[in-house]
Amino acid sequence: VNRILMGHALIASFGGSPLLYMGDELGLLNDHSYRDHPELAGDGRWMHRPMMDWDAVGRIAHGESGPAAWIHAGTRHLMQRRKATPELASWVPTRIVDTGHPHVFAFRRLADERTLTAAFNFTDAHQAVAATALGLDPAQPCHELISDRPVAFHDGLLHLPPYGRVWLVPA
Repeated sequence: VNRILMGHALIASFGGSPLLYMGDELGLLNDHSYRDHPELAGDGRWMHRPMMDWDAVGRIAHGESGPAAWIHAGTRHLMQRRKATPELASWVPTRIVDTGHPHVFAFRRLADERTLTAAFNFTDAHQAVAATALGLDPAQPCHELISDRPVAFHDGLLHLPPYGRVWLVPA
């Protein structure tokens, strides 16, 4: 679930308009049955376009929990946070940050009022990256927009849990 939500947070924040296919908000799996249809078999993109599981949608609507519901709720939350964050507007420039860390991808969104720094842990292990490698001053407080919480740097490091994702702005 966290790996999927990390990917959705990246899609929602990198730039332009986020694109999620129907079923991505539930974590639907690839569908290899496209190969059984001659009109689709030559185009592997159909693997990523499974039939919508409307029963799962109904179960979520009636309060069922589980991975599909957690992904759905997490995706809705990310899109709500994105909508409320002017630094993620499609016209705001994105600049990749070379963190020097092989497992953490980061970028900055350079808006007029403030800069948003996003960082993503692409592994199933905790990672730490220097705040200075992200272009941040570890002495200056930051606010994390996805969780809506303050962020503290410990020994000048940003600690990311497995598949962690943060959208940081000055506090």
